[in-house]
Amino acid sequence: MQAFLADLPGPVAVITHGGITTDLLRNLLGDDALPPHVLDAGIPPCAVTAVDDLNVVMIASTSHLL
Repeated sequence: MQAFLADLPGPVAVITHGGITTDLLRNLLGDDALPPHVLDAGIPPCAVTAVDDLNVVMIASTSHLL
């Protein structure tokens, strides 16, 4: 996923399984920087994680579902 994102020419939306998102976050940030609930329970269904130029902007937000 990290290589895929690095090769993108501009802003895009990518939809993937939460496990792939968790692995990406672990690679980019390391386990210590992740919220404990992400490592324990995983990414919630329909959550949004935003990455800008491989910099994590938002992790597993579900605020759009309210």
